[in-house]
Amino acid sequence: MKFRSDRLLELRKQKGLSQAELAQHLDVSQSLVSYYESGSKQPGYETLGKMANLFSVSVEYLLGLTDNPHGTHLLDIASVNKITGTVAEAIITNPSLLESYQDFFEREDLQ
Repeated sequence: MKFRSDRLLELRKQKGLSQAELAQHLDVSQSLVSYYESGSKQPGYETLGKMANLFSVSVEYLLGLTDNPHGTHLLDIASVNKITGTVAEAIITNPSLLESYQDFFEREDLQ
């Protein structure tokens, strides 16, 4: 996985921070921030986490694994919650559906 230095530069500028200010937030030197932005060095996991928190983006986005700044996992969780809520509501409304849902989720091809 390669760190997306261009995204760090873009996020820093959007937030109106200098390299020195970003360095303070990340507890690193200004020269290290410069290396990150030029792609000469890659941040460690702890620094990636600090960057993600500071800019309200996912680590996945900083690593270029997704173009969604909030990451793919948030979308997956939202989808699962929506489906789970819909299924629960259907079962509450019509309890006989419970057996059908159980049969569906116990299928071998879903295991």
